[in-house]
Amino acid sequence: MPRRLNCQMRRRLLLATLPLMITLVIGGIVLWLLGRPTQPLPANLPVSQSSAPIARQTLTDADEAIAWINGNPLPRGALTQRQAVDRALNTLLELPTDDAATSLDRLINEALVLRAAQAAEFAVAPEAALNERQALLAAYGKSEAELSAALQAEGLSLAAFDAYFAQLLTVRDFTNAQAAAEGITQEAYILKLRQAHDVQIAAGAVPPPAQEGTYQPTAALTPDTPSPTPTPTPEVNSVTTDEPRGVMGGQRAPDFTLSTLDGTSLALDVLAGKPVVLSFWVSWCGHCRAQTPLLVEAHARYGADVHFVGVNVRETRDTVQGYVTEQGVAYPIALDTDGAIAQLFKVSGFPTTVFLNAEGRVVARQIGELTSQVLEQYLDLAWE
Repeated sequence: MPRRLNCQMRRRLLLATLPLMITLVIGGIVLWLLGRPTQPLPANLPVSQSSAPIARQTLTDADEAIAWINGNPLPRGALTQRQAVDRALNTLLELPTDDAATSLDRLINEALVLRAAQAAEFAVAPEAALNERQALLAAYGKSEAELSAALQAEGLSLAAFDAYFAQLLTVRDFTNAQAAAEGITQEAYILKLRQAHDVQIAAGAVPPPAQEGTYQPTAALTPDTPSPTPTPTPEVNSVTTDEPRGVMGGQRAPDFTLSTLDGTSLALDVLAGKPVVLSFWVSWCGHCRAQTPLLVEAHARYGADVHFVGVNVRETRDTVQGYVTEQGVAYPIALDTDGAIAQLFKVSGFPTTVFLNAEGRVVARQIGELTSQVLEQYLDLAWE
């Protein structure tokens, strides 16, 4: 019998916040890839508080608001720029691109975190952002000239990208550091910000998301309509043979077959009958290296009742073997040599960990390093 906890309350909390976990702060520009340590927080960091809506600013028709945060308009141009940056970099790095609704949800999260970071006088220095940009390009074997060309195709300059990239790194580091200071997960910190501020989305701001799961990040609102409570992910249903597959909560995960490090084949559907922890990783990612011992220990404890599978993306067999030996990894490692399975699972940063229940349905998905507490919570969901 698997280890089961009295976890109904935690399960309800996780289901309620799962949409935010899926669409956290990080967009398609791979902020979790770089494994960069977070900066220390200033002492006595203020906690964000809800503020009453203020008088709404007037926008021109050409720069209409796509959303309001505490009554302040978020210009449509901000979303347009974000989508252009994502398209440029995702095309360059061959990564999946978000739909408009997900991009807007992340843009709102970023705006909320930046507000809190500015209040704390917290920011990533331009030179540090430049180092990270160079590391990102090197990891994918791309040059600055190739990045510039991709940006120019979207009407953007490299300088504009660097300024935007520094902001997103600030969002990443501040979220990590604030969550650690408060003893909560990054997802819980984002949820806390969303609950503490009046966030409203203009009616018709974005088209409905594609038919991939049931979650809509935020319902379309008129400026004077109260914000609703996010819709929880639906309860897991039984398997049907002809239902579409996907990576959103409640969907059956896409099947795949990959060669493993020991020379055998691994098919995901064959693992049905037990929960699955599917970890996408690369050896050069600092957060992956920090997370691996946690998965090794969890596999030793729960391996009889849960399938743990590592999916290495685009690295050589020798590189993967050296890492596995060094880390003492005993669970199977599948080799996604061309990155096709990572794209199928819409992996936009490392590590990405997908939790499936015994029916092969997605119950949780996290971009970024797991903690032992969060891992246990996700396992609770998978065992339900």
